[in-house]
Amino acid sequence: MTRILCISDLHGQLPQLPAADIIVCAGDICPVWDHGYAFQKLWLQTNFYQWVMSLDCEEFICCAGN
Repeated sequence: MTRILCISDLHGQLPQLPAADIIVCAGDICPVWDHGYAFQKLWLQTNFYQWVMSLDCEEFICCAGN
């Protein structure tokens, strides 16, 4: 049986998630406190990337917007 976990509307929150075979993130990832391109790019390349790499899953599928 394949375990699929779906999440969305993180708005900068990076919660602990249970293990899953596939995690699907359906958008609204970046923090809402700064909509600047440079800030969001840096946040995605650091905080978000590190969080994704720490997840216990085989596949991570993400939609950046809505």
